[in-house]
Amino acid sequence: MWESAVEEALRTVGAYSWRIVGAIIILVVGLWLAKLVRSYVKRVLIKRKLEPTVVYFADSILWVLLYGFVIIAAIHKLGVETTSLAAMVGATGLAIGLALRAQMSNVASGLLSSFSARSASEIILKVAVPPAQSRRSNGCPLRSARPKT
Repeated sequence: MWESAVEEALRTVGAYSWRIVGAIIILVVGLWLAKLVRSYVKRVLIKRKLEPTVVYFADSILWVLLYGFVIIAAIHKLGVETTSLAAMVGATGLAIGLALRAQMSNVASGLLSSFSARSASEIILKVAVPPAQSRRSNGCPLRSARPKT
């Protein structure tokens, strides 16, 4: 009785050990490739002289996508069915996207202004500081538009 149980346990360990080794190889190689891809994309974005905010945002999005893909591939190698996992992640992303519609539009407008030729600090300075000829004699720029009564 014990002999058959030991044989069954060794057979099971032997069958799953190759899956575990394969999953570990996928994790190691996949994370290494993900790191290479992230560093390459980061270098390209910095060479194009994009703002640091845009570079950081793109790097973060790429990190989530690549690492998620590698982890799902390793889980699949272990024999776990990943179709339902992918559907669950997609549904979660859709729910979060719909819940944060207004905030995501603000993020999108911020990214678009970051991609523009001017930097955000130039835009803020042009809006905050009016031209010198519109100032009153006392030098207060905020009172210059007040009508005289």
